[in-house]
Amino acid sequence: MACCPRHCPRQAPPPAPPRAPAVPRPPGAASSQESSVKLTVLTAVTGLVLLLIIFELVRRRQLREKYAVLWGAVGIVVLPLGFFPRLLDTVSHLVGVVSGVSLVLFLGPWPRIPRCCAPRSETFRLLIQPKCWLTKRVRWPMINGKRVLIVIPAWNEEASVGHTVGEVCGELPDVDVLVVDDGSGDRTCEVAREAGAIIARLPYNLGVGGAMRLGYRYGYEHGYDVVIQVDADGQHDPRYVPKLVDALDEADFVIGARFAGEGDYRVRGPRRWAMTVLSAVLSRMAGTRLSDTTSGFRAANRRTVELFARWYPVEYLGDTIEVLVRLLRSRYVVRQVPVTMRPRRAGIPSHSPIKSTLYLARALVILVLSMVRR
Repeated sequence: MACCPRHCPRQAPPPAPPRAPAVPRPPGAASSQESSVKLTVLTAVTGLVLLLIIFELVRRRQLREKYAVLWGAVGIVVLPLGFFPRLLDTVSHLVGVVSGVSLVLFLGPWPRIPRCCAPRSETFRLLIQPKCWLTKRVRWPMINGKRVLIVIPAWNEEASVGHTVGEVCGELPDVDVLVVDDGSGDRTCEVAREAGAIIARLPYNLGVGGAMRLGYRYGYEHGYDVVIQVDADGQHDPRYVPKLVDALDEADFVIGARFAGEGDYRVRGPRRWAMTVLSAVLSRMAGTRLSDTTSGFRAANRRTVELFARWYPVEYLGDTIEVLVRLLRSRYVVRQVPVTMRPRRAGIPSHSPIKSTLYLARALVILVLSMVRR
């Protein structure tokens, strides 16, 4: 007989299943999670700060745009790594690198290494540069955002080339120095190498033009933005190099002028007269004053270096007068910067004053005839 719900006693609910014992949290789990969050925030902030620094350097024109793109790309890559920390390990496994840190060291741009602290050996460069595709242009120090090569043509300059190379390296640790041994019969090559220069040797004497042609070709093939010619006898002061580099922002070719109002360098007699006439003619072609057209202290930008790597006259004064004529006729912008000329440290000039005057007169006649025929 069914029992009335009102009078029947209520049945007790079935007992609840026993709860599983709580698993104790391993010690340090909370601190590990907090460290992960801190690392994520730190990485993201690092990427953002890097982008802001790049923007400010470009705005101040202290870093060239093409290099800023590379550094900026690194900053953009660092940002997602902060929010997805396992992404770096995934990429490193795909390319076969042991750890993500190794991948960063392999591909990432390294900071500027001052030349005085960086190893000078070619072994170091051969080991490092080919592995860092992103750092071949940005890792090494520069002047005004440009990779600069100093080319020193030298012929029997054993007594002075060592001091010249040492002075350049001491005053300008942010440049490379290439000494072109123009078939010397003394220890020019050995002395320059001991002073820290890169060495290129010609089998026999070609003159300044032939040595500089090799220097420009070296600079072009190795990706330098600026190539500057400096004499081996110590007459050119390397402290003016940054001024020449800065002037290339508005020119393709810059001359370090001895007669532009700085210093007391003087040339007298027929040689001075010929140089004055040449300067007047070339100044008219350039549309600006060029007071020292035969100076051997000159700077060329990348566009000009590319031209000189393919074409450069080797005869005496062709590397000065003919070069300027070719540049001006090709619509290259040529400017000058006042510099001070110092006495020769050692040795004697390769050409006597009489021979130099005759060459200048011949160059003047050829220049006038070429302008008349044009």
